[in-house]
Amino acid sequence: MSDVLSYGVKGFWEKMESLWLFLLLLWLPTQLGKHFWFDWSQVLGVRVDYLAPTLYMTDIWWGLLVATRWWRKKLRLRVGWETVIIAGLAVMNVLVAVNKGAAIYRWLKIWQWWVMLELVREKKMEVKKMLGKIIPCWVLMEAGLGLAEIIKGGSVNGIMYWLGERRFEFTTVGIAQMSVLGEGIIRAYGTFSHPNSLAGFLLVSLGLWFGNYRKKNKVWWWVVTWSGMAGILLSGSRTVWVVMIILTAMGFGRIFRKRKGVKEWLAFLGIMAGVVMMVIGVAGINYRTVDFVGGWDNDSWGKRMVLNQAALRMWRDNFWLGVGAGNFVPRLPDYLRSGEYFWLQPVHNIFLLTASEIGMLGVIMAIKMMIFDLGITERKRVYGILVMIALTGLTDHYWLTLPQDIWLVAVAIGISLKATPPLNKEEK
Repeated sequence: MSDVLSYGVKGFWEKMESLWLFLLLLWLPTQLGKHFWFDWSQVLGVRVDYLAPTLYMTDIWWGLLVATRWWRKKLRLRVGWETVIIAGLAVMNVLVAVNKGAAIYRWLKIWQWWVMLELVREKKMEVKKMLGKIIPCWVLMEAGLGLAEIIKGGSVNGIMYWLGERRFEFTTVGIAQMSVLGEGIIRAYGTFSHPNSLAGFLLVSLGLWFGNYRKKNKVWWWVVTWSGMAGILLSGSRTVWVVMIILTAMGFGRIFRKRKGVKEWLAFLGIMAGVVMMVIGVAGINYRTVDFVGGWDNDSWGKRMVLNQAALRMWRDNFWLGVGAGNFVPRLPDYLRSGEYFWLQPVHNIFLLTASEIGMLGVIMAIKMMIFDLGITERKRVYGILVMIALTGLTDHYWLTLPQDIWLVAVAIGISLKATPPLNKEEK
């Protein structure tokens, strides 16, 4: 009887653990959360949401998952000399930071990301199975919501507000817009804080979908694939458009390369022509080449270059340890020259942002861990995801600053790592 009860209790907690994991993955693209504003969350008296500690719904699901796994004594975090070095680096990085509150908060988020990566690694096969059902939910909801926002000319509101959709209209100050054949329309936001963030999320989601679920229901696979591409198109993120075209050509080319029939090659050419025509149709013909880098703001390129130059100066003056994690925006006023754009934004380049905030020592440790220590097994797939992140990260910062994209990176990398061995026979 006691054995039955014991098994029942274990079974209950296993089911609860799977439930928290499923809900966490399902809620990944949402941003429902509560901001907490401290003095160090402001720069020159202006609130900066990147600096404000925020409790998201995803954080709650993550906390329940970690607590349940810890209660079952099956949460394993690798602790070795690398961990000690990273902890020491984090302490030094906080000590040199002017805004220590922001630095401590950012390092806590880095730790949370690492725990998430290890959780996904431990439950790799279960996560893959769940993603087969969840990725279509992400893609169809975001693409559908983005289309509804464009048709309405503003946010849909209602239940979407509780999933994180911003309240906005076409005339809202600072709202992202684009032009189609000379007519201005809003860009699709979905449940994201910016269309570029939505586009990057959909791009990597399609990368996971394309690489792991192509052999299943082909009709459903095509529905999800084309919906994701449409969502990226509606986001108006031209950097992601270019990456999508390149990777689509490479991906479909690899599929059809093994098939020498005329029909297969005609299908491939038709697909590529369709993607290119979709992009050209939205972009129109009245844009300069430079306009296709970053947002549709006419000053977008100039603003990005100013931030890039500030980041380089910041890194030069703080080469080894950086200015402190999360401290780029607080230190930005000190590195802007007279007459330059004053834009309280992180530098729109994930490499410059990383180097300026954690310095060369942090960059070296990050490269070492990502390349040599993680134990990547599905190299082609994870390298494809990393290429997507690297290319889109050259002109934006959301992979390091916005929660939905940060979580997705942990999941995408985690399922490509070598699974940890079971603790005992019950986990086999």
